[in-house]
Amino acid sequence: MANLEDWIIEQGLRGTNVGSLLSGFTERLVAEGIPLVRVYLALPTVNPTIRVYTHVWTRSDGLMVEGVSHERNARAFDRSPFNHMMQTEQTRCYWLIDDPEARPFDVFDDVRRQGGTD
Repeated sequence: MANLEDWIIEQGLRGTNVGSLLSGFTERLVAEGIPLVRVYLALPTVNPTIRVYTHVWTRSDGLMVEGVSHERNARAFDRSPFNHMMQTEQTRCYWLIDDPEARPFDVFDDVRRQGGTD
């Protein structure tokens, strides 16, 4: 993994965009044997029409970047694992996808369909 650290530093020095950095990082982790099926990164903006830019990498589709408007799916964060962690003041969590406690999170349905287990 030391090569991964060097690669990240090199990308930063080159000014690589966020999508390429996330995609390259994720694909290198998979090449190292880490069985990722989905990676999500959201970057909030101060744009009056775009609330957040989402970067979603999946093993099956690669990287998708989308600007999400302020109006679209305003309640999605309320039903997310991230909101749960903030509300319960947790800095890390681990869920088994088939655990009944993981059921309230819609995103886990996507992970389960892609073959993820935890």
